[in-house]
Amino acid sequence: GTSIGDLDQWEMNNVRWLKEQIASGRRLFDIGIPKGEEAGRFITAERRVLREAGFRMERRGPIQVDGEWYQLFEWVR
Repeated sequence: GTSIGDLDQWEMNNVRWLKEQIASGRRLFDIGIPKGEEAGRFITAERRVLREAGFRMERRGPIQVDGEWYQLFEWVR
């Protein structure tokens, strides 16, 4: 199974990758959280990093992924 240490390492790697994307100037998109679900630790960490870097979410419109419709957001400063 996956240990807490593995999850911690995964989260640190994800945050590092996100900070690299921010530094490179890449556009960052988000389809939000599926209906009926809560933000898990990884989404919460990503959103914290983005907000701390001065980003906010702007709605860009609906997008279909695997037959399901989601709201598409872009993280912008």
